[in-house]
Amino acid sequence: MLGVFLTLLLLCALLIGKTTHTYRYMWLAPIVAAVFSAAYALSLHDDGPQDPNRPH
Repeated sequence: MLGVFLTLLLLCALLIGKTTHTYRYMWLAPIVAAVFSAAYALSLHDDGPQDPNRPH
C-alpha cells in the first residue's frame, strides 16, 4: 500500500513538474496520490459478486 502511494506521488510530482515547469502546484501531488491510493485500497476489498462454486 505504501508502494502504491509513493509511486503515485512520484508520478503526480513528475506530471505536475513537466506540465507547469514550476513548483507552485507541487502541493497537489500528495493530495492526488492520497486520494487515488485510498480508492485503490478500497477497491482491493471489493470482491464483486460472490461465486457460489468458489471454495471458501
